Parts: sequence; C-alpha cells; structure tokens
Amino acid sequence: MADDTDWAERAEQFARKNVDISVILRELRLPCTKEINKVITYQPSRHMTNVQKRENKPLELLGITYLELPDKNMCCGSAGIYNIVNYIE
Repeated sequence: MADDTDWAERAEQFARKNVDISVILRELRLPCTKEINKVITYQPSRHMTNVQKRENKPLELLGITYLELPDKNMCCGSAGIYNIVNYIE
C-alpha cells in the first residue's frame, strides 16, 4: 500500500495501533499472582522480534528469569497463515 496515495497513510495509522496482546497486558502492570521458581527456556516469536521490535515484552509479562535457547532465532515456520494453508487432514 506504500505506493497507493489513497491508502498509504491510512495503512500506516492502522499499523501503529496494532500490537501483540503481551504488550498491552504488560503495560497494564498487572500483579503476578504466583512466583515461578523454575528454570525455563523461551523462544521469542519472530513477529515480535522482527516486525513489532518488542522481543522482551512477553518475558516482562511473565516476570521470570529464563535460560536463552542456543538457537533462539530459528524459525518454527508457524507465522501468518502457514498452518491454515498447510493443514493436515
């Protein structure tokens, strides 16, 4: 839509309003209800890292210390509509 003068600005405004639910929940600063005393690992979502540039928001929401995956940037291939168009019958 960048080349469409009628839609480019509207698309930009719309995109700025969209964030992952973890961002909204973190900004609400809800209190943690239970402390987690475990070592866990976490693979950051590619859309949070590459598109929204908010890789740490889900971790801040969880309120934990985690062990980073050795290959955390490996793609799981599950983004967008991949699971819809490549379903198993």
